[in-house]
Amino acid sequence: MRILGLSSATKIISLGLIDEEKVLAATTIADIQAEKIMFYVKEAGIEPKQIEGVAVAQGPGSYSGLRGSLAAAKSLAQTLDVPLVGVPTLEAIAYNLVEIEGTMAVMLDARMDEYNFALFGASQGKLRRLTDDLVLKLNVLRERLSSISGHIWVVGQTKDI
Repeated sequence: MRILGLSSATKIISLGLIDEEKVLAATTIADIQAEKIMFYVKEAGIEPKQIEGVAVAQGPGSYSGLRGSLAAAKSLAQTLDVPLVGVPTLEAIAYNLVEIEGTMAVMLDARMDEYNFALFGASQGKLRRLTDDLVLKLNVLRERLSSISGHIWVVGQTKDI
């Protein structure tokens, strides 16, 4: 199944196109425009009508950024007459490390000394959510991380941690 994925939940806008487990295209773009998206689809060697679904990061993340990719994804899905699915941003980031064994703390800057945060566990190639998505002040986030026993992988925007 060929799936087009879009994310603008962070400062980087990402576009990806997969066919089952094969990555056909993966890039970052400066802005979300249908013409630019279709350029990368065609560069991947497929026609837009061959797209069978659209996935989009649904947040948490930048409100303005999310609004742009959600609108673009919805328009593309309606135009192509394919299903649209939202993917939680922090879970998508965690999934990049699904092959590790252990606990992952995923975080993104939410501004004003706050971070979007969630914990995930990975074992034998499977990801499991340990917390809901939370918004925490930096000092509370540090306390939360220090209370976790064992090895922990910290991913995302972590410059202040």
